[in-house]
Amino acid sequence: MAVTIRDVAQQAEVSVATVSRALRDHPSISERTRRHVVEVANAMGYVLPVRNAPARLENSRPRVALIVPFVGRWYFARVLEGAERVMHDRGIDLVVSRPVDSQGRRRALAEHLQDLGVNGAIAVSMPLSDLDLDALERVGIPIVMIGVDNPKVSNVRIDDVEAGLVATRHLLELGHERIGLVSEGPFEPWSFTTTRDRRNGFLKAFEEARVRWDPSLEVHADFTARGAESAVERLFAMINSPTAIVAQSDEMAYGVMSAARRHGLQVPTDLSIIGIDDHEVASAWDLTTVAQPVDTLGELAAWQIASRITGDVSEVKQLVLPTTLIERGSTARWNG
Repeated sequence: MAVTIRDVAQQAEVSVATVSRALRDHPSISERTRRHVVEVANAMGYVLPVRNAPARLENSRPRVALIVPFVGRWYFARVLEGAERVMHDRGIDLVVSRPVDSQGRRRALAEHLQDLGVNGAIAVSMPLSDLDLDALERVGIPIVMIGVDNPKVSNVRIDDVEAGLVATRHLLELGHERIGLVSEGPFEPWSFTTTRDRRNGFLKAFEEARVRWDPSLEVHADFTARGAESAVERLFAMINSPTAIVAQSDEMAYGVMSAARRHGLQVPTDLSIIGIDDHEVASAWDLTTVAQPVDTLGELAAWQIASRITGDVSEVKQLVLPTTLIERGSTARWNG
């Protein structure tokens, strides 16, 4: 029977993660521990699988993977900018990757990261299963998550429930009750928690105000202007159309504004619109929004993973950053 990594860990009296790190020359492992583990592994005839072998050259800089579901979208690009600044200062290379195969099917994350030969990873807006987390622990690859609340893993995020609540409460306080919601569909493949949480905040605002919400006023789109512009056609075709709309992102809000203009609606006289993000051109669109510090999310996540792979920090940290309501000209009191 072949010797396994668990056999080596038991014989060396260390964890499986320590064995994996030691055999991959992980910088968090001391030279003494590394030498001990290597000696035990050699004595037992353990062979490190090819997939576990680091892709980087020996004595090269550490590498961290930024794992994203989409590469070209604004939010992920801003997170990347924030993370890259920290990594550059810490002497760590950053690799951007999507964990999918050539057919677009999602790959097992631990396997994907091993193939990249990285020391650690940052997962952006991607919920991870317990199977994913267990596999990462087994192979000794630490991870920090952005935009996902998981008490088992270090993460940096905003309170998306609160963001949805604040956006909707703003419209209710302006006298709107017939409020539409543009959210991402329930069957999207990445299972984003952002959509669910912001929707829960939307509903919570109605509960607080003791106003009954009409669920027929919800439409689904991806987090793009084009998708939202198409989705809200159904809302504008209704006899009793909404007087205001909450878009789950600013880019969605731009699509709503474009569709409103095409239907001859004046914003905010006929229709109030609010987004979430404070996208870099939100002020140019005069869009009311709930701002989140996207760059800072990337910076803090990068700081956490850099500290993990250098051994400076080992405990799980949960950081929740504040959001801010920014009132501009796309929302107004409803006098209908």
